[in-house]
Amino acid sequence: IPETQAENIHDQSSVQRQQGRQDVLRLVADAYWQVVFANRDRDVKRQSLDLAERQLEITRRKVDEGLSAGVEIYQAQTEVAGRRNELITAEYTVRANEDLLKELLFPSPDTKDWSIRVRPTSAPPEPGSVLVPGWEDAVTEAFVKRPELIRQRLEVQNRELTVEARTI
Repeated sequence: IPETQAENIHDQSSVQRQQGRQDVLRLVADAYWQVVFANRDRDVKRQSLDLAERQLEITRRKVDEGLSAGVEIYQAQTEVAGRRNELITAEYTVRANEDLLKELLFPSPDTKDWSIRVRPTSAPPEPGSVLVPGWEDAVTEAFVKRPELIRQRLEVQNRELTVEARTI
């Protein structure tokens, strides 16, 4: 019985290390996709600013030609200022998400890699392009493969062995 318990404890340690690796990989993947989405959002904000600036120019021409009231320029300028503010916020979000990803990839703050800008190379998958298993299959696979469940099963086996050893 002690040998079996020792094997279970060893297996529990292995499963715990595996879970730690999976957790880190998930965190890195999540951080990467946050960078991707922040970049896309920034691009949309930049396009929105460009459109607002074009609208301002159109409004100025209309006012110069007497087709619009002068107050409309102020409205267009306010819109441009709002879009600039949104772009600045989006740029900050991109940098903050890049820093989170670099923190996971380069845990030492002394590394020169912190000065590198992150340039995502993968686009998110198109909706419907990823095969997702049915929930029944996913639950069944999770019960078999989830490290924390494996660790708990090994813990139960050890406790059963302890109870068995005490009754002998």
